[in-house]
Order: sequence, then structure tokens, then C-alpha cells
Amino acid sequence: MGTPQFVSRSFTCAQGREFTVSYCRIQGSRPGPAVALIAGQHGMEHIGPVLLKQIVAELTGADFAGSVSICACANPLALELDYEFYPENEDLSVLNDYFYSRFRHDYCPYGMERAKGPNYYNMNRLWNRDTIHGVAGEITHWLWDEMIEGADLTVDFHSLQADKPLIYNWHEESVALAGCFGAHAIYHVAAADEFNQGNLGFQAGTQGGQAFCVEFSRQHEYRDEYALGTQGIHNVMAALGMTTRDIVLEHPTYEVISSTPTEATAIGHIRYLKHEYDPVSEGEPVFQILSLESFDVLQQGVAAHDGIVGRRTPKPISRIGESVLSVLKVQIIQQAGQYPQKGLTHAQ
Repeated sequence: MGTPQFVSRSFTCAQGREFTVSYCRIQGSRPGPAVALIAGQHGMEHIGPVLLKQIVAELTGADFAGSVSICACANPLALELDYEFYPENEDLSVLNDYFYSRFRHDYCPYGMERAKGPNYYNMNRLWNRDTIHGVAGEITHWLWDEMIEGADLTVDFHSLQADKPLIYNWHEESVALAGCFGAHAIYHVAAADEFNQGNLGFQAGTQGGQAFCVEFSRQHEYRDEYALGTQGIHNVMAALGMTTRDIVLEHPTYEVISSTPTEATAIGHIRYLKHEYDPVSEGEPVFQILSLESFDVLQQGVAAHDGIVGRRTPKPISRIGESVLSVLKVQIIQQAGQYPQKGLTHAQ
């Protein structure tokens, strides 16, 4: 039966505050794969940390092979601030006047937006580096040695701004296993430069194991996505042969091949005709733009090709030239259904 061992380590940030990071390793009843689960790298992403604490309770006493190592809150000071990173060398009072808006999603009061270049406070760019950058780098260095190095599978839990959860994947070898998790869509991510190659998903996948990132749908808040998350963890453990549970998928899993944005040609209210990940055919209406001054429909947006509906703008009012939604070309990795744990390594 699963036996938990809790490990903690104290850290001190540049301004002298001491804090603790903890992880739990649950050892199964017989030899098997090693799985590493991490959440809470970014301080505004809160579903993963609560989910992983729930998983510790579920796996304690459960019958499975191998081991599962769980760090629920890798960056507790950032989580306390409800902010992406902990700016340990900066004036923290700057954040007193900061407020988050999904309409300025990338704004940083310190001028450290991702588009402006490397920000070495960002914990999820500091993995497996020779140089340790600040206290966040100390944490990743410790967790790499304790949990990630040698793991057969690493799953990193984050949140973004979307209607439904999705998966980011860096390595082709991880696609089949990511398809078992249960999120609708798997997006391939390129680690385009040395800074982005410090991402946990990229680094863990280059060390002989498999890795992917689960992105829940909302930053700075909760949505009821715990059932998907817990089932997803049980699914990948079953796919690795750690348990004899069936893999349960509530909907198809798609691998995204390409994304075609559909732009607004008018200003007005957006009325969506399709939900995220709904299948669509070429020419099928997917949204309308409604006039603010009359009852006229100013634009009927249609799918550029067969596929599924991708992410949609959070803005209620369209702007000419801005993308309203994307239509994704995809291939099905796994159909919805219930499958025995063995052999789920390709599309059925």
C-alpha cells in the first residue's frame, strides 16, 4: 500500500525572509515507474496546488507499483502574493497598487513582461541550470535532485486564461501518454532559446523520461476542474502499468497540428456560435459581430478549414484586425471511452 514520506527544506530569500518548501514521496507496494508531480511554480496558479494535496490523500494507502513524488507548492512566497513570481530583490510595495486584469494579461509593474526578455525570477525557466538564479533557482535545483532526475514521467501543473484545460508538450515521445490524461487538446511548444529551455517540461523530457504540462483554465481563481485533474493522474499511472484501473476519457483528445486565427473586420459585440474544442467544418459559422448602433450583424465569422474551435479572445468587444478565435487542425490521439490500462499508447 502507498506509504508517504514528507520532506521539507528551509530557504531564505534576498530580503531575509525564511520559508519552507515541502514534497511528499509515496512509495507503492512493489517496484515500478517513478512519477513526479509539481504545482505552484507561478504564484497566480492555484488549482494545481490544491489538487496535488488531494492526490496525496488518495494515494496514501492505495495499491500501486512504483513511486509518486509530489510537490504541491513549489513557490510559496509567490503563491502568497497571488503573483507570477517572487521579486525578491525588488520593492514589494509596488505590488500594493497592482491589480490583475485578463485584458492586460501580460502586464508587469516591474517592467518584466515576458515579451521584454529573460526574467530570472520566473521559476519555470530555472530548471537544470548550471547557474543558480536567486531563491527560485535554489528551489528548482533542490527539487531537480530530489524528484525530477530519474523520473519516468514528470507532470507540471499550471493555469492560464482559457475556457477549458489543455496540455503543453515539448517532446514527441510524450504525446501518447499526454493523450491519456484527459485534457481536450495537446499543443506542441518550442523551447526557442536558452532561456525558455529552462522550462521544467523541456528539461525533464530531455533527461530520458517523459514530461508534459497540464494547464488548467483560470489563473487567479478556482474552477471545478479537480475531477479532471485527479482522473488524469490516475489515467497516466494506469497507462504506465502502475495500477490496474481503467483509463477513463470523457471526451476525445486532440493533438494540435496548426492554428488559424479568424480576425475581426468590424467593431461590435462578439457572439460565439461554438464552444472551445467543438468540431467544425470549413465554412461553418463560428461567431458573429453585432453592431453597437443597430440590430445588424456586421460580420459572420466562419471556419477557415475543418477542425476544432481553439482558444477565444476574452474581450467582449471586437477590434478590427484582432483575432476573435482560432480554428485548429488536429488529429485524434484518443477517442472518448473507458479502456483497460494496458496498451493505451496509440489512438484507438
